Amino acid sequence: MTFVKQVFALRLKELHEQFGETGEQFAKRIGIMYATLRGYEREKNRLPNADILEKICRASNVSADWLLGLSDVRSPSAELKAVCDYTGLSESAVQAIAEEKDPQIIAWINYLLNGLGEIKAKTFGTTRGGNQ
Repeated sequence: MTFVKQVFALRLKELHEQFGETGEQFAKRIGIMYATLRGYEREKNRLPNADILEKICRASNVSADWLLGLSDVRSPSAELKAVCDYTGLSESAVQAIAEEKDPQIIAWINYLLNGLGEIKAKTFGTTRGGNQ
């Protein structure tokens, strides 16, 4: 079994449990046969075609990269994924920062991130994002 297939099987099962649905309910909601869903979750040696992958992602509001284990960012938002990739922060950290309203906390976050960039540049000769 490949890593991608194993992660896909685990994350697919995680999704319908997260939604509090049975396998039958989840399969119906995403528009596939329950036997197909069961095969993906149990056999761990199958991957869906692009159409089914898209149905699962849209119905569950997750990215295909996350579902296949290629990213730890669940959100299908390209902007959020770009911020996570650029900063190295987790999706939950970026979302927490985005939701923060206290100007003092925002100022501290900026101070820390700017300081980290300067330290990294001095130490490794790079800036955030890997540019030299």
